[in-house]
Amino acid sequence: NTWTVSQTTIKHITMMYKSKTGFTLLELTIVIVILGTISVASIFTVGNYISDAQIDIDTGKIVQILRTAYSNSVSELYGQNWGVHFNEGQNTYTLFAGTDYTSRVVEHDTVFTIDDSLEFYELDFYSGNDYVIFNKNTGHINSDASFTVREKNGNISVDILINTYGQINIKK
Repeated sequence: NTWTVSQTTIKHITMMYKSKTGFTLLELTIVIVILGTISVASIFTVGNYISDAQIDIDTGKIVQILRTAYSNSVSELYGQNWGVHFNEGQNTYTLFAGTDYTSRVVEHDTVFTIDDSLEFYELDFYSGNDYVIFNKNTGHINSDASFTVREKNGNISVDILINTYGQINIKK
């Protein structure tokens, strides 16, 4: 028995083979949906990472300024108490010298800002003030103080706590 293959059969087999080498529309659609899902998930992950990093950076700066106020008070720099004033509406905070913010020595003020995506929240300072004062020589404050730095959308927040001894703690 010998097999004979006509030219027409060879062309037909070749055409069938060529049509099977590409991807179907369904296969391409599935791959695109999978890639799209992975892209969206990674965008949210990167966005959260950036938000975490920003709040960590700004919180670190605030703690550094609070520690500077404490240190300046303990060393009695310019013979003054030192404090930090928090302006909720403008997202600024000010390192200042004096017994309170309204009667401070203005020429010693240094103003800092937090990122526009963040805000101060739930300021809880002595006598309802919007500032904390470290007493000269001891660095103590009159009562425990706390406040929150958070994203304006409220997703991520960090609490900053200051005890009466002037110790500063961060709570995530």
